Amino acid sequence: MTRYIALLRKSTPLAGVCPACDSVMDDTGCRIGDHFVSSDPARSHGIAQVVEVFCEGTPTLPVYECPVCLP
Repeated sequence: MTRYIALLRKSTPLAGVCPACDSVMDDTGCRIGDHFVSSDPARSHGIAQVVEVFCEGTPTLPVYECPVCLP
């Protein structure tokens, strides 16, 4: 299980699909931690949703190291 933070440009509901690997989320696989929806995506640099996801699969989105977390 790997923790990712997904920055999504659209505010559409996740509908039970992992925002990192596009697999169906259930009790045995991927799950959501914190989830924030921006009230004004334009003010947030185009980010409509910030989703903490604990993912069992392989991300389909680009993965970058967090510049704040680097040693």
